[in-house]
Amino acid sequence: MEANAGGDTLDGERKTVTAFFADITGSTLLMESLDPEEARALVDPALKLMVDAVHSYEGYVVQSTGDVVVRPVHSESGRAEYTPIGHATNLASRMQAVAPSGSVAITEATRRLVEASFSSSNVVRPGSMG
Repeated sequence: MEANAGGDTLDGERKTVTAFFADITGSTLLMESLDPEEARALVDPALKLMVDAVHSYEGYVVQSTGDVVVRPVHSESGRAEYTPIGHATNLASRMQAVAPSGSVAITEATRRLVEASFSSSNVVRPGSMG
């Protein structure tokens, strides 16, 4: 724990997290000619699928950013809010940026955590990414 300038302590705890970044391919080009409300109507169903998937694994969404209007992110009442920072978040952002459209890129550590959920036929190894 560290003390801030006001003398209060900043509480924190070490947690294992998986940072998830997703992008809707072509959304920027598609939405540049749309009103923000029209764009949101197109994006929201896909965003809902992603958020629901995160919630199904007892995770939560810290933020949703991108080409659409401002939206709130709700959490369960009484639940502590965490904002991941540092290497894991930066690495997840870079992994999303290099993932080919229609694919998922994960780190070796995440692969070890989830490998039982996937067959080897649908896994792309890092060296084989275009």
